[in-house]
Amino acid sequence: MGKQTTTRSHASRIVWDNLEEWVRKKVQEFIQSLLEEEVTELLARKKSERRKAVDSSPGYRNGYGKERKLTLGCGTITVRRPRVRGLLERFESRILPLFARRSKGVSKLIPRLYLHGLSLGDFDLALLVVVAGLLDGRKVVLALEPGYRESTESWSEVLRDLKKRGMNCPCLVVGDGNLGIWGALANIYPGAPEQRCWNHKMVNVLDRLPKKLQGQAKSHLQDIVYSETRESAEAERDDFVRWCRAEGYRRAGETLLRDWDHLLSFSARALEASAND
Repeated sequence: MGKQTTTRSHASRIVWDNLEEWVRKKVQEFIQSLLEEEVTELLARKKSERRKAVDSSPGYRNGYGKERKLTLGCGTITVRRPRVRGLLERFESRILPLFARRSKGVSKLIPRLYLHGLSLGDFDLALLVVVAGLLDGRKVVLALEPGYRESTESWSEVLRDLKKRGMNCPCLVVGDGNLGIWGALANIYPGAPEQRCWNHKMVNVLDRLPKKLQGQAKSHLQDIVYSETRESAEAERDDFVRWCRAEGYRRAGETLLRDWDHLLSFSARALEASAND
């Protein structure tokens, strides 16, 4: 016999790095098998097995429905519900109801996230989320990690992982001014330009005003956001600041002026790109 020259592949070996993915795959296979067993119990016969008695269930398997994503505590899996035809009543799965998209545990978690401030954009005790806007207009979730929103170290860990996974320096990073991500960017992606989120800025400015003035103020702020040039945006800004002072709410104007240059990073880069074209 010749000497064996090939080596066994260890690509499927379970290690720490792929443990969670392996567990999620096993959970997916287990739930799919439960769906198959549910139909077997309903019809009293296995797949491709003939009816054993005249009075047995008249139903029969009819392939599968479209792939469905199901969110569990361990992550999101993909399953296909077996279809059954020929029954006197419509078949309803007890394992995976018709319109279910997440488990009860995940559904209970969502209100808790809101209690921690998710509805207000405050992720202090909840999640660090990174969403990428691609050149073709698509949005992709890159990271969903627990952490503290003001913590530079928490954000640094997220960015280190993204860099390790192959993400290049972002063309622009948009976020709230109070996030720890700005300090993390200096450590991981020092060349990434910063853009303050206009939505957060508008909410912060409106919080400085009474409700009776918020509608008018919002219209002023939108004029700034959609200005075609930096000069027109600055003119609208100055008008808004004067209006705030005249109404007796100077702090609202000061809130707008804070981090002003970083509010126009995207506009400046867009104008620069168009000038170069």
